[in-house]
Amino acid sequence: MAVMTGKAMKELLPMAQSIDISLNGQTMQRGWQNWTLGVMHVDHVCDADVDPNTRKLTVSSLANGQGLYLPYAENQSPDHGMTFRTLGSYTRQVNANGNCTWVCTGPFSGCRAAVFSSGTNLIFAHLVTESAARPENERTCTHVELQRSGVWAALPDGEKKLVDDCRIGSNEEGSKGWVFWLRSGAEWGRYTVYVNGSRRITSVEPFVRIDV
Repeated sequence: MAVMTGKAMKELLPMAQSIDISLNGQTMQRGWQNWTLGVMHVDHVCDADVDPNTRKLTVSSLANGQGLYLPYAENQSPDHGMTFRTLGSYTRQVNANGNCTWVCTGPFSGCRAAVFSSGTNLIFAHLVTESAARPENERTCTHVELQRSGVWAALPDGEKKLVDDCRIGSNEEGSKGWVFWLRSGAEWGRYTVYVNGSRRITSVEPFVRIDV
């Protein structure tokens, strides 16, 4: 069975009616953490499939998949008795022309979706905002600018750019946003998909091209 490519995802995602992120209970690949800057390197290699009958998009773990799942690092707690903190999360470096052809992250309720570049190297990020971190429940986060600086530090030396950065919230129906970045041919772009509590897709925003 062929793995899902970014090109195929671009064609199939607008037709999907529901979504399921099912990673088979496997642990995420966790890397460098910085509590001062409030970011964590964490992602998971995955594949996707759209059922032709139910039109359900399922994202699942696959070691040789072409996708990455970037989780929202909600309610992570550092050691030494510090208060709970919600961390911004970011992926490993991705070659813009390499084997990874799509990245998904969510859900969003006011956080920012961002892509950073240095040459052909890309890093995808889910940056937390104060409202999304739930300060009323003593879940804090660092300022978005500090989180950005943490991701900048993970990029290799070169001309570093912020090539995509947008706030993603809920739509008029209250469905939360999910972001799918994908490459079709030589072009990278972004779909924003809104998913309700029953995992039904209520709307998909038009494809936005990203100049990497």
